[in-house]
Amino acid sequence: MTGKLAARRQELMDDINRHAELVIFGTLSESYRTCGRANCRCHNGGSKHGPHFQISYRGDEGKTSGYYVPKAAQEAIRRGVNAWEKMQALLRQLATLNKEEILDQARDKEHQPVPSTTVADRGRRRPRPATLSADRA
Repeated sequence: MTGKLAARRQELMDDINRHAELVIFGTLSESYRTCGRANCRCHNGGSKHGPHFQISYRGDEGKTSGYYVPKAAQEAIRRGVNAWEKMQALLRQLATLNKEEILDQARDKEHQPVPSTTVADRGRRRPRPATLSADRA
């Protein structure tokens, strides 16, 4: 790996580690709702109540799940979800870098010269591996 690639990899790893401390998995959504009081402004053309924040995510079994985010946690949750999105982008960049490095190494191996054999070497047999006496039984 060249020094340039190693430096880029280290930069990506540092960014990933920094975001890992904040990361929260899921999608943040906000909604505005009407309440149960008939004479409230939300039922008479006024603004609805909110915003109410919720995180939704796909669980291990593939089922969508979620949870309510209290007001006191909204800003921290928003930062965590943004960190998750940034970390995914960084991981994609790292995966691309890894792929390119592996393919470059494979190409280099393919273009290495094959050791030549002499006419005398072609006729020689390889020695048989030694066997234990128990193997002969």
